[in-house]
Amino acid sequence: MIKLAFEDLSQSLRILLESRYGLNELLAVDFAEATGNIESGYAGVLNAFHSLYDAMRKDGVGSKINWYGTAELCIILALRNARHHNLCSKIRTIFRYHIEEVYPPTDQKRYLMLDFELCEKDAKTFDVPVSLGDLIKLLDLPVSQSKLGYTAKDIIWNYIDIDSAVRHAESIRLTANDVFFNVVPLIVNAGIAIHPHIRDRIKHISTESEHFDFHFREVLPARVKNHRYDEFEFGQP
Repeated sequence: MIKLAFEDLSQSLRILLESRYGLNELLAVDFAEATGNIESGYAGVLNAFHSLYDAMRKDGVGSKINWYGTAELCIILALRNARHHNLCSKIRTIFRYHIEEVYPPTDQKRYLMLDFELCEKDAKTFDVPVSLGDLIKLLDLPVSQSKLGYTAKDIIWNYIDIDSAVRHAESIRLTANDVFFNVVPLIVNAGIAIHPHIRDRIKHISTESEHFDFHFREVLPARVKNHRYDEFEFGQP
């Protein structure tokens, strides 16, 4: 089960990467299709992590790590739960957020990107901006609604240092609803965190599983408390 779940995760990561790199050109041609592609790719990654979580439990190795007690994994499960249970607008990407919140969506709106420092020299990544405001709303829900553990809010809040991000936004006259965090380094950190507990059960079915097996084994995690901020404007072309 773990072998198959890791294969699904590897393929979903490839799909997300491909949808992101083709995004800018497609946005100008068909905004709805481009948004659908990135939303579907992102949701696929979250669902694949949850499938891996379930596979570990069924394969008898679920006790190796507490997903909800491990910040890198807890935030991924929280993002997945929001989508699965239709909570807090499913914690939207900026593409979905803008067309739902700005009218007309062709208007340019000012936002703040929260990104995280990569450890390795010359390391590169891509960005999928996700709403910090939606995430805060999820963490503020009662546990009975959020489907998260009682400690999840503090774990996630402290992990990405939400207070610092909100303060920075306010210092430039923006609110938490204007902040979007790059979820990609968090996805990679989750893969790095879980890899030691499943590496002996990974079997390479594809070049993708071989690549991400190596990637999660060798890459250093992003320093999520070392924030990088970038103001930008966004609007539907």
